[in-house]
Amino acid sequence: MNWLAVFLLSSFCLRSGYSVKFPSHNGITVDNGVLKIGQMSSLSCNFIKYKQETISKVEWSISYSSVSTNFFVSHYENGQKDVPTSPYFTVDGASSGEKVVRMMVNDDRSKQVNICCKVEAVRDSGYGMLKKVDSEKCSQVGVIPGDKVPELTFFVSDDLVKVGGYLQYTCRMDGVDARADLIITVNGDEINRSRYEDYLKSNLTVTEQHFSQISRSQSWKPQQQMNREEDTLVLECSARNGDHILAKEEVTVKRDKSNSYVYSTGRPGQYTTDRPGLHLPHARKGRFYTDPQLHGNHGDVPCHSYVLVEEGQNQGTVINGDLPLDIQAHIQDLRMVDSTRYETYDETVNVLNVLGYNGYRVVGMGTNMANRLSWTLERKYFEFHRNSNPNNY
Repeated sequence: MNWLAVFLLSSFCLRSGYSVKFPSHNGITVDNGVLKIGQMSSLSCNFIKYKQETISKVEWSISYSSVSTNFFVSHYENGQKDVPTSPYFTVDGASSGEKVVRMMVNDDRSKQVNICCKVEAVRDSGYGMLKKVDSEKCSQVGVIPGDKVPELTFFVSDDLVKVGGYLQYTCRMDGVDARADLIITVNGDEINRSRYEDYLKSNLTVTEQHFSQISRSQSWKPQQQMNREEDTLVLECSARNGDHILAKEEVTVKRDKSNSYVYSTGRPGQYTTDRPGLHLPHARKGRFYTDPQLHGNHGDVPCHSYVLVEEGQNQGTVINGDLPLDIQAHIQDLRMVDSTRYETYDETVNVLNVLGYNGYRVVGMGTNMANRLSWTLERKYFEFHRNSNPNNY
């Protein structure tokens, strides 16, 4: 028994010397290889733990010019995150986690910094003995100037608009060499994107929903929703490199509540105060389907909206027709290429499922001139009839 006890004790002592380890190379990696001033970077702590170990804490620190300080701590046990503030660096705590931290340096006080990742764990010997262990890896990381901040020129045709009217917008980016996307949002939700181009121009048909819309975008915080004035919509143009916003401009457009209604002529940017096609009490013109007053004067006659879904030329899907914003938000990577034309890289069957879930049904199927499959979908048009009897629609 004495020899057995000595053997077990010796085995435990040998094994207890092991702890969390790091690979000999690339223990800490930076997505761009360097830190760019003014731009977020992802730093990874590539530790390896043994089966008997439970990670309790990962602690990040930065050293420069004889100064050393923690910049992020992740507590595994309760999920808590410590995010210190500093004029030299900024950490995105929301997108930082157990092995990866998102941070940026704010100035050029040092051309090189020392980044360290310290991992603390508890090791179970298997004999009822728990032992705290830790391991640390440090790496020298260069600091270079960030991409040049672009200058944005954002023009919106009107700052006062009625429901059913058009807003034309133009966004131009100057003074930047790095590749960036131009993105247009309404109330925080993306409606158009230009990838790696410096110019974006299109138009928006304003609906009732724009003035009551709650953003689904994570980039629009609750405080921004609260600060938005009643009966307004916010158009924003931003230049982005990945998730990093290089520059942005926004325009607030107010709702025109005057009695004289402006009607679309069917051409972008052209309006008339003459009410078209209402010589009979319930006359309806299909091209004026975005006009709430026309919808309010056809009684209980049902009305529907239609979209045409087509297979993309090489991949993805094309949608022709007017899509409500709440449905746009459910389609992956949807891009507005014209006022009533949308494109997505998502497969056609996925798009059809999303539309079907939101009230559309297929009423026709065929092939277009390019011999690609197309579907006609119908949906009851209830946007301007929310106070009406739903059984009539």
